[in-house]
Amino acid sequence: MNKLKITALALAAVMSMSVVTACGSKKSSSAESSSAEEQQEKKVNDWDLESPSEGAKDYDLGDYRTDPETGIKLYYEEEQFPRELVLALEHYFLTFEKNDLEAYKAANLPLYNEEWEKYLQKEYKYGIESSFKTRCDSLKDAMEGTYKITRIKVEKSEQFPTEEAGVDDYLKWLGDIISNDKFPEQVKANCDSLRYMSFYVMAENSKGEENMLVSEYNIIFAEKDGKYYTFG
Repeated sequence: MNKLKITALALAAVMSMSVVTACGSKKSSSAESSSAEEQQEKKVNDWDLESPSEGAKDYDLGDYRTDPETGIKLYYEEEQFPRELVLALEHYFLTFEKNDLEAYKAANLPLYNEEWEKYLQKEYKYGIESSFKTRCDSLKDAMEGTYKITRIKVEKSEQFPTEEAGVDDYLKWLGDIISNDKFPEQVKANCDSLRYMSFYVMAENSKGEENMLVSEYNIIFAEKDGKYYTFG
C-alpha cells in the first residue's frame, strides 16, 4: 500500500472519531492574565514540532506544527517543503472558507489570472469571480454548510517520478486548455522556481464534525522573490 493511501486511511480514521462535544467553564481572572514573559515564550515556540500522544485519534498522522494565526495543524517536512510554501497552500484554501475573492486572486500567479480570465470570458461568458463563487459554494455544499479548516497535510506527489515532470505535465495541460502553447515557457520566465506536491485538507462543519474536504490532490506553486503563487 503506498504512502498516500496510508495517509488517506489515517485521515479517515481521524474523521470517524472526531465528533466531539466540549463543555467549558469560565477561567479565573488570574488564568486569563498571562505574564508578558509567558506570552513572549509562547510566541517563540509557536512553530515547534508537536507529536500527538500514543493512542490519540490523530496519532497515525504523525508530527505537526500549528499555525499560531489560524490554529490549523500543518503536517509537512520542513526539509522538503518550506514553511512559506505550506502557508501559501493554507491561505489559498482559506480564501474559499472566507469567500474572499480578492485574497484568492492575490494567491494566484498574476499571469494565470490574466490568461484564465480571458479563457473563461471567451468560452463561458463569465470570469474568475463567477468561477470562484461556484467553487466556494461547492466546498460549502460538500461540508453541508459553513466549515472551518482544521488540518492540512503536504507530501511529495507520487504521480510523477520527479516534481519537474509534474510541473511540466500540469503547465502543458493548462496551456492546452487555454489554447496557449507558450504558456509553460511564459510561466517559467516569470518565476524563480516551481513546486509540485500532493495535499489533503480536513475541516470541521457546523456540527463540530471533522471531515475530509480534499483528499490526495496535486497542486503546483510558482515562487517569485520568496513568495509562492498557485494556479487557481
